[in-house]
Amino acid sequence: MLNIFYINLDEANERRIVLEECLNQFSSSDIQCHRISAYNKDYVEKNKIPGKIRSGEKGCFLSHKKAIQEALEYPGNALILEDDALLGMETINVLKNYLPAIQQKIDILYTDLCVSDVNSMLQLFKLRRSMLRDGLLEVLETKRIDFCGATAYILNNGSKQKLLNILDTYSSLDLPYDLVLKSLILQDQLDSGFIFPFITRLSPLSSKTQLQLDSDRLNNIAWDAFRKLMFFESKVPEDILRDLEQIPNNFYDAQAEVFSKILRLMLSENFKTDLY
Repeated sequence: MLNIFYINLDEANERRIVLEECLNQFSSSDIQCHRISAYNKDYVEKNKIPGKIRSGEKGCFLSHKKAIQEALEYPGNALILEDDALLGMETINVLKNYLPAIQQKIDILYTDLCVSDVNSMLQLFKLRRSMLRDGLLEVLETKRIDFCGATAYILNNGSKQKLLNILDTYSSLDLPYDLVLKSLILQDQLDSGFIFPFITRLSPLSSKTQLQLDSDRLNNIAWDAFRKLMFFESKVPEDILRDLEQIPNNFYDAQAEVFSKILRLMLSENFKTDLY
């Protein structure tokens, strides 16, 4: 039995509809889906939740705790999703193959995550191409890359209470939830890995709430585009190109423009590295 818990604000109807349409494709006797009504900014501010992070980030933190508490009521591993995640057509089949192997070995198994380091991006880009060519998927060590995000992850059945106990110690919310997980992983309080290529992806709706083309927005466009590109289905999602087209041409300096063309050449499958 696989239980899926998806976190969704009551007012985010469009996201709920898109995600539920996706999940309904996989409805079966051994899969159960549970909606977690997320805490919004009003709840956080009304209850004066302490901490340095923004109200929305506090609501996200509390919503993940709520999802874990709900998951404790159901035996087995839990797939926890934020409502800007989507599954691929083969995601469930892949999970059925991988979940028995992680039992008692990994606390958290990410099904996709944000990679913010350019060197890691290049390594993963080349790795994904070779793995898909050979029809491979692997669980890689999360510590090997600079990562963030908690949009989609498997929580091991035996680790639910362990993580919840740790989260209960945070009386003041001073770090976003995903960075708390990252800190726990780097401090060896949690064991983690990630399936690569990614078997879940960001929804096209994930960028709709980002309204201004400021530095944070540009970072998110780049990181989210790469994240979607690392999805295990080979087709390039159309929303990647749509998002990248939002960046004005005058943003790129001349050297970056030239170097990007060099990379485009060398990363092409038509490029041969043998000189002789």
